[in-house]
Amino acid sequence: MNTSDRKKICNLPGNKVCFDCGSFNPTWTSLSHGILICMKCSGLHRGMGVHISFVRSLDLDSFSEQDVKQLLCGGNQTCRDFFEKHGGSTVTGIGTGTGTGKLLEKYDCNVARLYRETIKARVHGRPEPSMNDIILAAVPSNSTMSTGVKQIGGDDTGTGRNNDKLVYHKNNQSKYSTGKLINVEYFVGALKYWINRLILLPASNNRTACVLILVIYISTKIAIVKTSKVSECNNNFVVIFRSIHRFFFFLFTSLSAIIFISSCLSIKWFRVHRQEAFKSAMNSFQDRVNNARVKRNLLYDLYFPPQVSVGSHVSKAIIFFPDILVDRTAYAFVLGKISDCGILVVAVNLDPMRLSGVITNKISPDKMVSKIGFEIQHLLGIKVDEWILMSHGEGACAVSHAMRVTLSKAPVVVVAQNTRERFVSPHPTRCILWSPTSFIYDLRKMNISTLVIQAVESSKVSCDGCVEELIRRLQIKVPSNRCQVHNVVGGSHSGFAHYGPATFRKDNVQRIKSLGDQQNEVRDVSVEFILRKYK
Repeated sequence: MNTSDRKKICNLPGNKVCFDCGSFNPTWTSLSHGILICMKCSGLHRGMGVHISFVRSLDLDSFSEQDVKQLLCGGNQTCRDFFEKHGGSTVTGIGTGTGTGKLLEKYDCNVARLYRETIKARVHGRPEPSMNDIILAAVPSNSTMSTGVKQIGGDDTGTGRNNDKLVYHKNNQSKYSTGKLINVEYFVGALKYWINRLILLPASNNRTACVLILVIYISTKIAIVKTSKVSECNNNFVVIFRSIHRFFFFLFTSLSAIIFISSCLSIKWFRVHRQEAFKSAMNSFQDRVNNARVKRNLLYDLYFPPQVSVGSHVSKAIIFFPDILVDRTAYAFVLGKISDCGILVVAVNLDPMRLSGVITNKISPDKMVSKIGFEIQHLLGIKVDEWILMSHGEGACAVSHAMRVTLSKAPVVVVAQNTRERFVSPHPTRCILWSPTSFIYDLRKMNISTLVIQAVESSKVSCDGCVEELIRRLQIKVPSNRCQVHNVVGGSHSGFAHYGPATFRKDNVQRIKSLGDQQNEVRDVSVEFILRKYK
């Protein structure tokens, strides 16, 4: 769905709040009724079955032209007026029920069936049906009307858990289907991931060695061509040159085979090891949405500090890159607590692939940082004094890439055409790495300050070790003279967020601390680093 269509849909009367419970800024839809609902109510709608309510997400799902027409023909106020006209005010109303059973009374009735058929008639330009048509048709509540989709799950408690799965018909071309199309997308994404991890990143961190290898390979190739034309040339040299050339050819071929095999296996890996957010994290996120403290966009989630809104001014803002395969909603607790300390927090969206690295949603990390900075400062009018990058796990690769590219260039100044106001693109010189991997670009020559927070077992903590030694053990390439390392004793890798246990990158330590204690400690250390006056 493009931005203009989404704006039209959200601006329809009544679409600013959930049709069922009244929560602000709903981001889910019931296509069957052309209404907008919140994340919690979407779980209840899924529980009723797709023959009653077909649920889609404005942020995560794709919409056909017909779907958009159906949403534009509907609207929350249009649906509410129709219900009240044909069934009385008792059929609808904000907050009428907290379970699937209550919703069935509202949506599995002749009035709701009439409205669903009326919406379809408006979309296709057919005459609108009457109540007599619906009664004569005698559509039962367990109708076998085929929609091409079977929805599995649905939480009777109304939580709308993220792990409710969608199984699509083979003719459905949604990118979240389990058909052939998604296999190709997973393979292409995995191919980019392994090329970056096994070729681009090592080559970038070891440029001298790579240039030397390339020179040797080209030189041996030229030498073989020249010596083959000279018959009196010593055969021993020809054998040596050809052996070196074959060695490099074998090396390149083996590396290509490893990347191809890893990409094929990753089609399954990247599905099986996806980490969904806990129910508590989703509820926390929804609570902040209801209180207008967080806004979910297509590219990122924006956590507002208290008393901060459009046109405000903040001194610090962080751009957060989640770990690989982890749902960004899992960080709702800790990122929300950081925003409570007066810091603007932006959580980057890695869906649908959730692969951190050089490419994030077809945008490189440095361009993603610039785009976020422009939208927040220019479109939302929020002035930011300093930008800081933060990551968890393999998100450190994206952070290091963004800092390496951004700091190598001068800050970009954008002048708004209408107000002539100047906006400077983010130029971060500080970063925070939560439990980083060694999959990181070399930042040792950069003039940056770094905070590294790692989870360790109590028996393995070495307080006497210097920062250089700790960085060497972590195998991360950051300036040791401007680096601070903090050990979370008794924590774990997955304890930085509400998900787990971690499977793609398994926790190497067993968590002893509670999630709340670990995340409170991480928050306190991170906030102290962020608010510290930069020298």
